[in-house]
Amino acid sequence: MKKKITYSDEPIDFKVVEDFLPRPSELTVNRPEVSVTLELGKSSLAYYKTVAKKNKTTYKRVIQKVLDTYANKAV
Repeated sequence: MKKKITYSDEPIDFKVVEDFLPRPSELTVNRPEVSVTLELGKSSLAYYKTVAKKNKTTYKRVIQKVLDTYANKAV
């Protein structure tokens, strides 16, 4: 038999982060691309893969869109 879970009324500490990722429909823009090599940390790559899986796309497209969004805001 599985151990029963006991819930408590303790406060949960969390931080709300503004959602800056684009909608999945915005990820399918065709434009000229240049191939680059990029090294990421394991935790960063795992995060992008999780986001991509939720949005039914590839992690590479998510990273591309994040970088494009950042570059457009920096201009």
